Amino acid sequence: MQLTIAGQRTFNLNLLTRIAQAATLSICASCVPTFSHQHHSPDLAALKAQEFADTAFVKRDYKAAYGLCAPETRAAVSYPAFEAELAKLHQDEFPSRVEATEFEPLPGQAAMNIFLIGHGDTKELYYRIPMAGTSEHGYKPTGFFRRNRAYPPSPLRRPLVAESVEVE
Repeated sequence: MQLTIAGQRTFNLNLLTRIAQAATLSICASCVPTFSHQHHSPDLAALKAQEFADTAFVKRDYKAAYGLCAPETRAAVSYPAFEAELAKLHQDEFPSRVEATEFEPLPGQAAMNIFLIGHGDTKELYYRIPMAGTSEHGYKPTGFFRRNRAYPPSPLRRPLVAESVEVE
C-alpha cells in the first residue's frame, strides 16, 4: 500500500509500520531492567566460610582470619576493630568446632549467606557469614554474625551436603 503526501512523496505503509514497530520494540527493550545471572557454588562458599570460622572462632588466629576477608571488608574495618568485634562476639564461650549446615542465595547479588553451628562446651552457637563472590571468582567473607539460637527460617535457605564442606 502506497501513501502519497501532497503529490510529492510516496511512502510504503508496510515499511513505515515495520520501522515504527522496530523502534517501539527497541525503546521498550531499553526500558526493561536487566538481571545478571550469578553462577554460585554453595559448596565452595561453605568451604571458605568454614575455613574462616575455624580460623577466627576455633583457632582464634585473628590476623589470619582478617586476611581471609574480602578486600572491601578490610578496607572498611580496621584490624583492631575486627579483633575487638570477634572478642566481643565470644565473651561467654568459643566453639571447639564449627560446621557449615545451610546456605541462602541472595538473588541478583554476587553473594550468599552461609549458616554454621559452633559446638561449645556448654552450648551450640549459631553463625551467619555473608560471602561475597561467585563460583568463577571464589568467595570471601564480608562479615560475621552470631546468635544463641538458630536463625529463623527463610524460603531461600537450603541444607548443605555435609561431606562436601569438610575442612582438614
